Amino acid sequence: MESPVQKKRNKAFKRSFNAFLTLYGELIEEYPDQHVALCNGKVVDNDPDLVVLVERVRKSDSINLDDCMIEYISKDTEGLLL
Repeated sequence: MESPVQKKRNKAFKRSFNAFLTLYGELIEEYPDQHVALCNGKVVDNDPDLVVLVERVRKSDSINLDDCMIEYISKDTEGLLL
């Protein structure tokens, strides 16, 4: 059985995943070839360097990394599997 914290994180992840799918076309235009952090359905940060992005999100007082989804947005969609 899921704990209340895990339920909250799953909801946050689902919102972010749904936002990723809904906004994918816009994300390609705005953040080509970058890593994008989505939290609670919103883009909260981006960077071409994954390590830099993760560290910045980790240090943020307003973002909980556990509630985020980080995806690489590639202009090359040939390798994309959905």
